[in-house]
Amino acid sequence: MLIVTLVVVGARAERKRQERIRQWAAYHGWTVKQRPTGDWGIGHSAARRRGPSDWAARLPGRNHSGVSLLVSGAVYGRLLGVAEYSYETSSSNSDGSSDTTTHHYIVTAVRLDAQYPPIAVVHRGPLSRLGRTMFGDNAAATGHEAFDRQFRVETRNPALARALLGPALIAAHLAGRVPAWSLAGPDLLAWQPGRIKDPDQIVTLVTPLVRVAELLGH
Repeated sequence: MLIVTLVVVGARAERKRQERIRQWAAYHGWTVKQRPTGDWGIGHSAARRRGPSDWAARLPGRNHSGVSLLVSGAVYGRLLGVAEYSYETSSSNSDGSSDTTTHHYIVTAVRLDAQYPPIAVVHRGPLSRLGRTMFGDNAAATGHEAFDRQFRVETRNPALARALLGPALIAAHLAGRVPAWSLAGPDLLAWQPGRIKDPDQIVTLVTPLVRVAELLGH
């Protein structure tokens, strides 16, 4: 009985949360799409333009049906999006049973005016730092010691890295003013664990990624 009550209460809270997001979007002139497809789910052909399903190759878990909600609108003269994404993992127990864990992420997106080859800036983990110590930097390294020590640039086009990662963007990374990011085609992405709790934070969530877009090449 307790489990049933918790399920009912949880479902009611989720409906209220979704309704708050829809009300916020309607008030601010943004669009809300459930399970968006095509070009951010705003009516263009998926064959012609990238959409949220294409983001999955860059997101944890690579779940191509993982974007369950996308809130998008034009701010700062750009098309911006804040999405909810998830994927599942399973683990085995000693008694032969298994547990499933759902991992939730907030994805922020900025549509750029040009198409780009894939490039990403990621935080270095312990293994990456060890690899750098043992084998040195890859060809896409910026040559800025403090930045290359903390971040790794992933791209098959080192010249692109040098063109996009200028002194201003490097300084913003080192100051913690911008997130790690991934760019492919026209869509600049970042993500963090969680779900949209307060719709009033939607613009705040995507603002640091807008700063990346403004600093590319500077």
